[in-house]
Amino acid sequence: MVDCGMAKTTAEARRYQLEQNKRRSFPSHTVIYGASLVVRTMLTLTQRAIELLTGEPPPLSFVKDEAAARARLDTARANLRPRAK
Repeated sequence: MVDCGMAKTTAEARRYQLEQNKRRSFPSHTVIYGASLVVRTMLTLTQRAIELLTGEPPPLSFVKDEAAARARLDTARANLRPRAK
């Protein structure tokens, strides 16, 4: 879950995120809320590029607020549990 309303990140946080991405666990889902139109557009373009390169869309959703993000993650979690076994 990503809160784009608090989009400032430190170099240490970016390094941590990079390390976590190297050890990605599958299946997964990312939900982003609070993103501006520009950020949503940039992330959608990135998402489409990843889909073109890999043949699969990255598991990513945009929602309005934290409550919607938590609800979307609950739904994704329920759908992903059977595939994780």
